[in-house]
Amino acid sequence: MKRFLVVLTCLAVLLAGVSISANAVEAQSNETTYSLDTPGSVTVHDRKATIGGTERDITSLVGMYPGEEVLVNVAAPADELAVVTVRTADGTVRQKDSVTTGESVLVDSSEYDPGTYYLVLSTDGQVRTVSLLIVSKYRVSFGFDSITDEALTGDVTVAGGVSDAESVQLVLSNDEADFRTEAGTVRKGLHDFSLALEDVPDGNYTAIIEVVKTEANGTRTILATSQVRTVTVGSTDTGESVAVASDTTETEAGPTDASAEVKTATKTAGLDNGETVAPTESDSTVPDLSPAVLFAILVSLAIVSRIRRLTR
Repeated sequence: MKRFLVVLTCLAVLLAGVSISANAVEAQSNETTYSLDTPGSVTVHDRKATIGGTERDITSLVGMYPGEEVLVNVAAPADELAVVTVRTADGTVRQKDSVTTGESVLVDSSEYDPGTYYLVLSTDGQVRTVSLLIVSKYRVSFGFDSITDEALTGDVTVAGGVSDAESVQLVLSNDEADFRTEAGTVRKGLHDFSLALEDVPDGNYTAIIEVVKTEANGTRTILATSQVRTVTVGSTDTGESVAVASDTTETEAGPTDASAEVKTATKTAGLDNGETVAPTESDSTVPDLSPAVLFAILVSLAIVSRIRRLTR
């Protein structure tokens, strides 16, 4: 009888450990991630789009030049069929693809006029995330002239120049915030900018140029974007405070071209010019159950040992 009780006790402890581990797996699996990842995309803040009559947050922006193609990588729960659509600002669906998580959708900008579009990910009839897709009206490139503790400066080239109602803006952004400054006009097609870094927290940022048209009612429309550069503001990983920008990547052929040129700068030397969306971040890796199982085994051995001593 005593041996039987020992066996039952061990089984109960082991089952409790397995139950705890299973609950951990289930809790993690319930954290779903919905995302549309594209090369050259940047995080955006405080931008919205009306999709299906409902205002949605826009999570990212990707720019393309006419004639370019971009692969959109889709992430969604494995048991949900993902529907990716490309829509115009007035809601017209220009492209629709049904995929599963891990698959990609090809967007060919040669099929679209320059303008603003929305990349929309939906599952089960619900909008999960929205990205802003810009097919650029102009070809835009930029470079950094100098980088100091006080400011980030550089120049911008816009092929053909912009009209009086359009402005050229530098945008520095990361997952937390973005910082924007309007570039001045040097001459037609050439602009320069200076972004004060005093209020910009240390960290890694993406830098991009936007050509923006502001309507009489205050509505802002992005007409074109540049290649994306990566900027580190503040100290480096080694703790040195001299590095203000590093790993600056320029895509010469356009915003989404995969080829890149890497440049590095410090503050002591300048560089040569060269919108229902609530995606939840989660780790899809299955948790390691061995600690819980080991704990259950150790507790079982301790109980067995204790019972044996009591029954002698």
